[in-house]
Amino acid sequence: MKKIFTFVLLFFFLSSSLVHLRVNLDEYFEKCRNAATKLQKELESTLNFAISEGGPVSGIEVCSYMAPEIAKKISIEENLTIYRVSLKTRNKDNNPDKWEEKVLKLFEQWKNEGKDIQHLEAYNIENNNLRYMKAIVAQKRCLTCHGQINEIPGEVKETIQRLYPEDEATGYKEGDIRGAFSLKIPLER
Repeated sequence: MKKIFTFVLLFFFLSSSLVHLRVNLDEYFEKCRNAATKLQKELESTLNFAISEGGPVSGIEVCSYMAPEIAKKISIEENLTIYRVSLKTRNKDNNPDKWEEKVLKLFEQWKNEGKDIQHLEAYNIENNNLRYMKAIVAQKRCLTCHGQINEIPGEVKETIQRLYPEDEATGYKEGDIRGAFSLKIPLER
């Protein structure tokens, strides 16, 4: 009888821990989604303002100088790490690690299977951290700088070459997966 009681008590303890962990994971997922949305909105707002004031070349400068600062600010505010990654980078600081590369390829596969690309996300738990990614979809306005190379205006091409001599981030069409927001947040126990 004592063994059965111990087993039931242990099962209850483990089940309670798993339920608690699951609730916590939901909270972490929501925090990641909110941070990714926050970064996306701040980047879009800053980029749209720069383009309206100074044209597409000003937009390139926002992506080059201000985007990393905005991501850093949100990382501090939200107590996590957030940045952008892509399979075709413009800024080499945005190269994916192995897991991020796998997820970006998986996003491409899901896109080809007809999944809703506006809501592609993935996660992994690694070294007591939740890793989360959300796809960035190329919008029409992105193509001025990231579209087919022969359709990018001359002044924009020159600025890209000056700031990013090893640029690979062209050739996109509207609706392509441009990259992803990648986040890491420590799990507390």
